[in-house]
Amino acid sequence: MRRRLVLAAMAAVIVLAATTAGEAQSLSPLVVNWQQYFELDWRVLERGGQTLLTGHVLSIWKDGARWMQLLVNRVDARGGLIDQRLVWLPAEVPRGGRIYFEVRVEPAAAYQVAVYSFESPLRPP
Repeated sequence: MRRRLVLAAMAAVIVLAATTAGEAQSLSPLVVNWQQYFELDWRVLERGGQTLLTGHVLSIWKDGARWMQLLVNRVDARGGLIDQRLVWLPAEVPRGGRIYFEVRVEPAAAYQVAVYSFESPLRPP
């Protein structure tokens, strides 16, 4: 009898762990109105058997940005989210300028790219 209770308790823990592991919250940009500050121009390429998202981030506001992360979503044919990935830009985005990015991704029906976070560059006093 005691063994059955232990097995039942272990089964309940395993089921609970399996259900909570699949319920992760999806990410969304930390700066809700990032489109007021930046434009993204990107496309999907195949190169050497790899799927790549390549493009530019353009600063359209008075400042540039540093420590920028992009949020890349892979989406299935029905519009459902497959997975997400955060990618650091390789350098600062200059004021009024742009920076190139390239991200290797797994194949998907569609992709979404957004600015996830950034920090305004320090200005001299």
